[in-house]
Amino acid sequence: MIFPATIQAGKLTIAPDVRARMAAYCKRLPSGKAIELDLRSPKRHRSGQQNAWYWAALGELSEHTGHSPEELHEHFRAEFLTTVGADGIRQCRSTTALTTAEFSRYIEQCQQFAAERLDWYWPDPEQTETGEQR
Repeated sequence: MIFPATIQAGKLTIAPDVRARMAAYCKRLPSGKAIELDLRSPKRHRSGQQNAWYWAALGELSEHTGHSPEELHEHFRAEFLTTVGADGIRQCRSTTALTTAEFSRYIEQCQQFAAERLDWYWPDPEQTETGEQR
């Protein structure tokens, strides 16, 4: 479970409503259960502008290929976001779980695929109305 907090003057600060949720969560755990606390900065997930630009580009690529934007999205996810575990099970990550940096790398892979295999130039975000600077 993840609970948001901040560091102020070197001290951990937890909002009262978050403290209440933490307490309720802890009450559900068995007494004496060992836990781990992981303090780290939160990851920034892909931005709304990145997502809007991505889907706009998929719409343009759709006109070039005849495949729907959703079909292209699923193809790119399978191509670039699939991992195979030691047990042979394939897992495909959702783009909604990607950080801004991971999503930028994913887009670069999509752009390269489009250029090399589909003979289509995928514009950089700053070249489109819905794009954001990376």
